Amino acid sequence: MPTPLGLRHPFAYAAASFFVNFLTAALMVVGGGYFFAQQRIEFTQDQIARQQQSVLENAAQTLSMHIQETLKDTTFVRSLPNLQLLLTNDPLGNTDALAGELSAFVNANKGIDQLRWIDETGDERVRVNTVAGEAYRVPLRALQNKSLNAYFSQTMLLPQGSVYLSELNLNMEYDRVSLPLKPVLRVATPVFDGVGNRRGVVVINYFANMWIHDLVKAAGAQRDTLMLLNQDGYWLHHPQPDYEWGFMLAHGRTLKTLQPDLWRAFTANRQGKILQADGLWVWKDIEPLEVAQSALPAQDIRRERAVGSDAYLWRIASLTPAQELRAISQRVWRSQLPVVALLLLAAALVAAWLARSRLLIHRLNIELIDKANAAQAASVAKSAFLSNMSHEIRTPLNAIVGLTRTLGRDSLSAYQSAQLAKIDTASKHLVSIVSDILDLAKADASKLTLEVASFSVATVFDNVRAFIAQAAHDKGLHIHVDLAQAPAWLLGDVTRVRQALLNFASNAVKFTDSGHIYLRASVADAQDQRVLVKFEVQDTGAGLEPESLSKLFEEFVQADNSVTREYGGTGLGLVIVKRLANIMGGDAGATSVLDQGSTFWFTAWMALGEPVAQTCQQQNHGCEDQLRNTHAGARILLAEDNPVNREVALAFLADVDLHVTVADDGEQAIAMARSSHYDLVLMDVQMPKCDGLQATQAIRALPGWANIPIVAMTANAFAEDKQACLEAGMNDFITKPVDPELLYAALSKHLGS
Repeated sequence: MPTPLGLRHPFAYAAASFFVNFLTAALMVVGGGYFFAQQRIEFTQDQIARQQQSVLENAAQTLSMHIQETLKDTTFVRSLPNLQLLLTNDPLGNTDALAGELSAFVNANKGIDQLRWIDETGDERVRVNTVAGEAYRVPLRALQNKSLNAYFSQTMLLPQGSVYLSELNLNMEYDRVSLPLKPVLRVATPVFDGVGNRRGVVVINYFANMWIHDLVKAAGAQRDTLMLLNQDGYWLHHPQPDYEWGFMLAHGRTLKTLQPDLWRAFTANRQGKILQADGLWVWKDIEPLEVAQSALPAQDIRRERAVGSDAYLWRIASLTPAQELRAISQRVWRSQLPVVALLLLAAALVAAWLARSRLLIHRLNIELIDKANAAQAASVAKSAFLSNMSHEIRTPLNAIVGLTRTLGRDSLSAYQSAQLAKIDTASKHLVSIVSDILDLAKADASKLTLEVASFSVATVFDNVRAFIAQAAHDKGLHIHVDLAQAPAWLLGDVTRVRQALLNFASNAVKFTDSGHIYLRASVADAQDQRVLVKFEVQDTGAGLEPESLSKLFEEFVQADNSVTREYGGTGLGLVIVKRLANIMGGDAGATSVLDQGSTFWFTAWMALGEPVAQTCQQQNHGCEDQLRNTHAGARILLAEDNPVNREVALAFLADVDLHVTVADDGEQAIAMARSSHYDLVLMDVQMPKCDGLQATQAIRALPGWANIPIVAMTANAFAEDKQACLEAGMNDFITKPVDPELLYAALSKHLGS
């Protein structure tokens, strides 16, 4: 038998093994060093880009603030008493008093270059310039006719209250750019006399160099890299002034022509970053008209050049030069070299002890896997699941659910309707999950209380049957209801009974592919005037194994993980049913036979009830039509501070032809209640200045408001929240997300009373 090479040349074999292992490790070290160095370089570049984006955001806010201030100025000037007096009484009269007012306004606003009133013929009637930092009234003989200027002709076409906004350019005198260069921006608004006759325009010229100065100042340490461009790629501000104002100074330098690839990237997105040969560019667009429109949402804002409604913009950009990026890369590589050298040394040691190291690594991996499995098992185990975020979750959910319903009532294409149906299904599922989590939190915190009232057992089962009917029909399932052994009326919490029964029924439909679903109620026991009612839902589904049944009523548990993957669900529904049954003095459980089906049941102690008049919702027919037919035109006061939730509520109320007045907070609600009569008040609870509880107490103290219904409509869903509302003087309580049928039922009930 030949002697193995390692035995014949042990030193050579050891050396070869060492070098093979070392070279393998060295390649890994060098490759890893390169990878991590590149990651650090990219991370540093991302940091620079984020810093620059923050700088551009501050700069954009500065420009937006200036635009908004100009709109305030025009509103103020057109309402000056002496201007209104001239316009209404004597447009050709003496303008000295008006000139005094305009001069005072110019002296108080150092950013104004010129302030003028031009009459409807285009003649300047009053003009105040800023000269050496002080207001100077231009003599009458020096006034000009501006009827041919675009800012006059376009502003004269605008309706009352509208604003004209020019582009940012250089001031011109006698068709020449005035020297020294003076960047200006013009804002104009039409003026009218007391009977609505057009009497010219008010024009304000602003020193735009002050805007640019504030823009650069807002950039802080990055001021030397900041640029401002217009929509055509001309620089309005550049670190090198020779590049500025090319469209007026005719030197033709534009970013669009100098770097067309970069300009295409700029125009493709309103903001972003891109790495070019000359460095890292970051940009952000500002649309002055959009900013102005947001400040005056009902106004008509126009600009000087007619090149398309989306063409007028300012583009703020910043460049981190390539040499600075190269310096960063060099610093990273220099800092990486000692690390790589140390790692190569370590690689040599690792190569010599590879076998032992592999064994050690194997053991460490086993330990790490064991620890990871233990951590995963611990995370899956039951834990406290209390939620105090009800209000913050339900408020946006109300907007999602409400706006989805509102959109669904519009004329939509089949595709849009299908997409909206998916949103509606998903939002309802999310509402269900949030409600389950909240109920579990209430139960764990001992805050889950019962509301006892007389209810019809048949009506509850009709409601549940109607809810699952479509899903059952789609799967070809037959639903059977058996109430032969059940009382007709019970005294208990109908909402919780329906919730538990619906949970069982929904699961039965979900897990049954064919056959039947049986809904039953019967008396299991009786003591004095109370009965123990047993509610059951039986299906002909796949059934469950005995070991799965024992875990079903535990938190966050389903039969197995495949159930979650195939059907979804949080595993909270059955836990909540058991908690509800326990609170009602009963219990919950299940029996099952594999491949034959399951029966889920819960019991509850309740007293026998008496027949009562039922609401439209309890009778399972639309409250919307009833409300529209009987109370159309009723005056409703809606107190809601959240704009989106206010929009949702207005849409719901408009659907039933109610006349709605909106209060943005509690103080407004009190003022409106004091000055007007309303048939009902819908009151949010959490509002600024004065919350819904305080507002309700104040309204109740007003004459004639003792018996007017006030209904809470809030995202505060705990029992103590409802109690606080009732104690404050409210008549009812509706939680968000608002169910339109519940809202219409409450409105029908209280408007009818």
